[in-house]
Amino acid sequence: FHDNTRWLRILIELGAICGLTSVILIMLLAQPRIFFAMARDGLFPRIFGRLHHRFKTPHVPTIVSGVVCAVLAGVLPVDILGDMTSVGTLLAFFLVNIGVIIMRYIHPDAQRGFIVPGGPFLIPIPGAAIALVILVLSDGPTIYRLFIWLAIGLLVYVVYGFRYSRVGNPEKWSEEDIAYFQDAGMLESDSEYPEKQSLESAHSKRSVTSVVEMPEPRHFGLSTGGPSSYSHTGVYEMEPPHPAYHK
Repeated sequence: FHDNTRWLRILIELGAICGLTSVILIMLLAQPRIFFAMARDGLFPRIFGRLHHRFKTPHVPTIVSGVVCAVLAGVLPVDILGDMTSVGTLLAFFLVNIGVIIMRYIHPDAQRGFIVPGGPFLIPIPGAAIALVILVLSDGPTIYRLFIWLAIGLLVYVVYGFRYSRVGNPEKWSEEDIAYFQDAGMLESDSEYPEKQSLESAHSKRSVTSVVEMPEPRHFGLSTGGPSSYSHTGVYEMEPPHPAYHK
């Protein structure tokens, strides 16, 4: 660098530090949840699928991921770790963008908490293209290591994961597994959701028929003793009023 551009070098280095820090932080939050999902799917030890009884977070994979990352950061060169972190993130971004397009067609009616605006092409295609371009501009050894790890992962999935995954093979869920994850807080009871109970209660009250006793109108007739009347209680079936009428 030229001496007059030292300030620019400092800015670039600060940007790199901030970028790597944010990426590593997000990966330390995301990786334990990936292990958590894999454990529920039967591809990892069950203990990785447990939630903390108080914080409701996957504490076991979080601790394991943090320890492994700390050890690797202490024994491996920082430049290699930085390059592998960057290309791994770019590959994930590329696959997620492509996955948005595929999911819109193979599962169009799936429940989605968020829908990417602009349809399945406006944002995913540029996003995938940008991630792919930056990925290709990486150096050769980094790309080689990336595809080696990707090949190993695909091999493990084809040989083991495809057969033993509970997502593709629901019959592999055992009663012991369900009880184990339920004890860990996986299957919450409806008692913890009063709003859901109130809505279901209101719906059930509107759908049943109640029996209400109410007096009939008096009937007057002519007799030798003058006007007489009689009344009795009749039983009528009627729908209860809409909940909004009680306000």
